[in-house]
Amino acid sequence: MIKKLMTAAFALMATAATAQNPYLPLWEHLPDGEPRVFEDPDNPGKMRAYIIGSHDLTYTAYCGPDIRMWSAPVVDLTQWRDEGPIFSYFINGQWDTMFAPDLVETVDKTTGKKTYWLYPHSRGWRRVPMVCKGDRPDGPFTPVNLNADGTACVEGSLIDFDPSVFVEKITNKKDPDYAKGYRAYVFYGFRHSTAYELDQDNMYGVRPGTEIRDYFLPASERYGVIRDPEGTQYPALYKGQNPGDFNFFEASSIRQVGNKYVMVFSGYSGPEYGQVLPTPLCVMPSAILPSVLG
Repeated sequence: MIKKLMTAAFALMATAATAQNPYLPLWEHLPDGEPRVFEDPDNPGKMRAYIIGSHDLTYTAYCGPDIRMWSAPVVDLTQWRDEGPIFSYFINGQWDTMFAPDLVETVDKTTGKKTYWLYPHSRGWRRVPMVCKGDRPDGPFTPVNLNADGTACVEGSLIDFDPSVFVEKITNKKDPDYAKGYRAYVFYGFRHSTAYELDQDNMYGVRPGTEIRDYFLPASERYGVIRDPEGTQYPALYKGQNPGDFNFFEASSIRQVGNKYVMVFSGYSGPEYGQVLPTPLCVMPSAILPSVLG
């Protein structure tokens, strides 16, 4: 009997060590979490999973004044560590509220130096397109596109609601960007989907010689009802796709899976979810793209 009880106890311990939900403490409220995997700057050669999100701190409003981060070694996703607030911005006597962020890594092909680009989605007036950079995934981060007094973003800063950034590594020696080592793209929007290739020299502006892809994915007023102007063309869609199937609302998040690109976003629910609801309710549809920009 004792042996059976001990066996059961060890089985429970093993389960607790391999599966843990919620994976963060119940006192933590980190919505808009964007997962990334980077090398641990304190343990070269070891990789960590990072969750970067906004930070709900009140009962009366969305999000809070800081971007919050938690991380864990990729070999043990039960050992989450609170990295604390990695970015906040205080100006004119008040803190900017930070909405859904993103964080990406670029590597200088000549020196091997890594730079981390934070897109904090500040809701401060004239500071929504703010972009920051740092030398570690957990910061500190410094804004790169603010004017001299720090009150507004400089000209050419266009990024808007819920940005998602994709860094494409270039390994083909015949590629014109091989010497640079990467290209970068940003996707964003609220009830209006936009995308463009980033200028690698600043990681916020439109790359010279390229164009903004406005109306990137079809956005809807409700399920199946397009809100974009009548006759809008969507080059990112496959031929024959029905624009009414997408129902984009907000929360762009793009990843590469094999030789395709998957855009996950918040959209209006439909029959595939069992019912048609009047609000998005965090339904997460996805779009499969043949290339980064479709």
